[in-house]
Amino acid sequence: MALIVLAAYWILGVLANWHITVVKPAGVRTSMFPFPIVSGQWVGRESILHCYARHRVDTDDSDSYVVADFYTMGVETNAGNQVDIHLPYATEADALAAASEVAYVLNLNSSGRHIDVRAVETQLTHPWFRRLLLCWSAIIVLAVYVAWSWK
Repeated sequence: MALIVLAAYWILGVLANWHITVVKPAGVRTSMFPFPIVSGQWVGRESILHCYARHRVDTDDSDSYVVADFYTMGVETNAGNQVDIHLPYATEADALAAASEVAYVLNLNSSGRHIDVRAVETQLTHPWFRRLLLCWSAIIVLAVYVAWSWK
């Protein structure tokens, strides 16, 4: 039963969630609404290296065909993590224009260093993705074990 509830919640989250981003001069916050699957992320202005636009090509597991081909934009942290804010854009120019708007907001009322906009290469794997995958795998295995041993 627990596995069914968990699976239903996951499916609702994937189908019905909206990705919400709030950009303020103090930083960028991303979150999901109304079903929180992944906790939101806060990137403070002092941690932002630059705003970026990048080309993203998603393929199937065997790399035999392209599933999605688009441009995205976001902020890159000093640690090198790319946090996508919005996608998809049809052209790099559109993504760069949106990244420029985010940089403009981040640079408002700021006495710190100027945050610029760059076109960057695709980051293949987000560092948090493996941890998230491991956590959800452990939860599913635990739910199956509890359901199996429940009598």
